[in-house]
Amino acid sequence: MKLFQYTIIGVLLCASFSSYADTKPSFPDENFNKINHKNEPIIAYFIKEKATQECNCDTTFSMTPTEDGKYRKLLGRTTEGYYRLQDFYSQNNNVASSEFLTKSAEAIFHEDYLFLEGNLITYYKNGQILFSANFKEDKLVGDSKRYYSNGQLYLLNRIDDQNIHYQKVWYPNGKDAMEFTWKDDKDFNFLLGRFWDKNGKKVIDNDKKLALLEAFKAEIKMLVE
Repeated sequence: MKLFQYTIIGVLLCASFSSYADTKPSFPDENFNKINHKNEPIIAYFIKEKATQECNCDTTFSMTPTEDGKYRKLLGRTTEGYYRLQDFYSQNNNVASSEFLTKSAEAIFHEDYLFLEGNLITYYKNGQILFSANFKEDKLVGDSKRYYSNGQLYLLNRIDDQNIHYQKVWYPNGKDAMEFTWKDDKDFNFLLGRFWDKNGKKVIDNDKKLALLEAFKAEIKMLVE
């Protein structure tokens, strides 16, 4: 999913942002995602590998299901005009996401989560949480988290009112890996960065930091994709 591209670390946490909502939507209660939505229509399928499409839609969009892909259901619309959507894995029908809200009809046919409002949780096939975040007018607010498939937290992203980002990354064994503070502005002001190796030793040398970062990115790509 391309929801994660907005971190210094590149492969870690991301979102494509644009402003959309003008009214506050009515959210379902906390038990809503425990309901088995069997009767709602499937409105899109998504294949695992990208393919050339004739339509003006996501390159993973498909008119037919595939065993290793996903499908999306339309659960309804709110009184404010938001589409209520939810994704599932084709292979086992397990939930791939919580219910999420968008005002964009175009976003319905994109596997990427676009023009979001409110909470979003995505899941691995095994049911473990992959990503959790809250959006306001399609912008991340507060804390967002991404996890390894075993349930271990691997990235925390926190945004304050001054648009200062704090990000912390953990190794699969739970030890600290990296920590960043930066300001999301036109100058991209990098405020602070720390690195640790897998044994918990702090890394000071810049060349070693870069090598550590590249090795970590390669390892993460295999673990979370």
